[in-house]
Order: sequence, then structure tokens, then C-alpha cells
Amino acid sequence: MLLVITMLAQTSELGGVRDHFGMSKLELISVDTVIMSKYVQMLLWPGTRSVLYDPPTSGIAWNVTISVICWLLTAIMFVRMGRRQPLILFAGSTFILLLIPVLNLFPITTLMNDRYLYLPSIPFFALIFSGAMQLLERLRERILVPVLPNISRSGYFMPAVFGVLVLAMLTRFSWQTERYLMIWRDGLTLWQYTSRQVPEIPVVQIQLANSYHSQGDAQRAVTILQDALEQTEPDELDRARMQQKIQNWSTAK
Repeated sequence: MLLVITMLAQTSELGGVRDHFGMSKLELISVDTVIMSKYVQMLLWPGTRSVLYDPPTSGIAWNVTISVICWLLTAIMFVRMGRRQPLILFAGSTFILLLIPVLNLFPITTLMNDRYLYLPSIPFFALIFSGAMQLLERLRERILVPVLPNISRSGYFMPAVFGVLVLAMLTRFSWQTERYLMIWRDGLTLWQYTSRQVPEIPVVQIQLANSYHSQGDAQRAVTILQDALEQTEPDELDRARMQQKIQNWSTAK
């Protein structure tokens, strides 16, 4: 059911980067291995975020090779661990299954998007928390018990250490959320920020121009689109949209 919901949810009102539409399934899978590695990085350490991304699809053979090797090693590790603890294998499989609908094996508008991680993040963090608890327990048994037997045997010691780690992570995420609340204050601030992150995406410039136009600054909107036609590489659909908007807004002034 979750897979069906995820599949049906992947629509876009904004358009996006459509260069990957002509790629073969093998090429898409190769690019997907790199994107999935990026997703793991984003989940572990949220850094710069953007409404849209433009991941490279060519000249990434080395990245693809490293990603494929890493994912194969991860799969082997999960299968071996899953023989002793089936829930680990189940969580890892669920993470992959929930990503499948957004890997463009069935064409959708954008290759990469933050919202694609909403459901996969659930089994991912379940694995992280479970792994952290097991690691702490092994450290307690092998290192702390021989050194600090009275403290390390306390029933409150491990929950306290785990709580500190969770608090540190939540503090980091809360700070990041607070920062982005200012960016998402309105459409103009959002697309101003996004245009600084990925200025090469034509649809970002279109949305920025729309935001200025909605606030009555038609001249600025037209200038943005004119610059985008010269400085980005829009496809035929985006180019037609830009030219139509320039014509309509210039006439209305």
C-alpha cells in the first residue's frame, strides 16, 4: 500500500529537469546508485537543501563505480546480519522498496527531491537507532564493564548515553528546521534561495519570475526570464513558457 501511495504521489506542478527522460533503464539505474548514496548522506547529515536538484547524469563513471561497490557490500552485510536478526534485513529491504517508485524506473518529473525521502526515512532511522543501541551495548560489555564496573552496570547508564546522542541529533535537526522556516516564509524568499542554490535549472528561474510578477514587479520578472534564456539551457517546453511569459508581461506593462 505504501508503495502505491508513493507512486501516485509523484506528480509535479512545477515541472523539473527532464534531461533523463531519454535515458535507458541501465543508465538510470547507474545514476540512481549515486543518487541513493547522496540520499543516505542527506539523511545522516542534513546540509544544504533545495526545492529542486540537478544531479549530474554524465561524466560520473567513477562515482557510479564507487556507489555500486558500496551498495553491493552493504547488501552482503545486511544479508549476513539478517540471518541472525531478520528485522535488520526487513528494514533495509523496506528502505530500498520505498525508494523504488521515485528512482525514475517509471518516469517522473525530477530525478532527485527531498520529498522522496519522507517514507524511506522511517526504516532508515529505525536502523540507525537500533545499530546505535547495539554498538553502545557492546562498548559497555567489552570496555566499560572491566574499567567502571559499578557505573556501567547501572540500568540507567545506557539509556542516558543514548538519550544524549538523540538530544544532540534533535538539536541539530531543530536548528536546521528553524533556519529553513525563514526561507519558506513566502514564495519569493523560497525561490530567491533556490535560484542561488541551483541557478542552472530553468524552471527555478521561471518560478522566481512568477514570484516577482505576483508581487507586481513585472519588469524584474521579465529581466529574470531574459537572463535565463541566455544563461541556462531550457528545453523546448521551458523555452516556450519563458518566451510566452515575456511576451505577455511586456505587453501588459
